[in-house]
Amino acid sequence: MDSLFNVVESKLHEDPSHLASYRKLLDTYLLYDRQYVEQTSVDPTTQLAKAYATRRMGHCCQAIEELEDASRYYRQSRDLFASCLEADPNVIDLYSLWLNAHTQIVYVDLARGDMRSANKEYRTAIRAIQESKIAQNFDYHKSLMLELKSLAELGIELKLYADAMQASERFAISANVLRDRTPQDPILAQHASDAELYRKILSSLLHPQESP
Repeated sequence: MDSLFNVVESKLHEDPSHLASYRKLLDTYLLYDRQYVEQTSVDPTTQLAKAYATRRMGHCCQAIEELEDASRYYRQSRDLFASCLEADPNVIDLYSLWLNAHTQIVYVDLARGDMRSANKEYRTAIRAIQESKIAQNFDYHKSLMLELKSLAELGIELKLYADAMQASERFAISANVLRDRTPQDPILAQHASDAELYRKILSSLLHPQESP
C-alpha cells in the first residue's frame, strides 16, 4: 500500500489541484487504515504495520487539510515507531521514520498556528538526536541526512537557532560523509553546500556581534 500511496502523495505535491481526483482514494486509505489500527494485537509485526498505517493516515489528513486529525495520527505513528524502536533499537530505518513523525507534527502544528506545540515537538526531536545511541556509520548517514536537513530548516523557521545549529551540524556531518563516498554526485554536493550555508547563517544569528 505504501508504494501506491507514495505515488498519489507525489502527484499531490506536484500539483495540489489534483486533490479532487484522488479524494475518493484517500478516503479509502483512511477507512482501511482506521480499521487496521483498531486491532488490539501487540505482535511486533502488527505494531510496525500500525505505525506505517497511522503515518499514511496523517499524510492523508494533511493532504485534505484536516489538520487536527493529521496531528493526532502523526503523534500515534511517532509513538508506535518509538515502541518498535524499544523492541529493536538498532534499526536505523525505524529511527528515521520516528524522526520524520516528529518533523511532520511540527509542520502540521505550524499550519495550525500552534507555535507552542511546534516548538515543544521540535525540541523533543533535537533531544532524540542528541541522546541516540545508534552507531553513526554510513547507513546512519544515508538514512538520516534528509531528516536532519528538514530539522535544520525547521529550526531556522521556528527561530530556535541553538537547536537548529545542533541539527545543522549533524546534517553537515552526514552530507559530507555521503559526498566523500560519491564525490561526483551533484545532489550530494549541493546538500553539503546547503549544510555549510545553514551553519554560517545560524552562527551569524547566534553571534551577531561577531558578524562582519
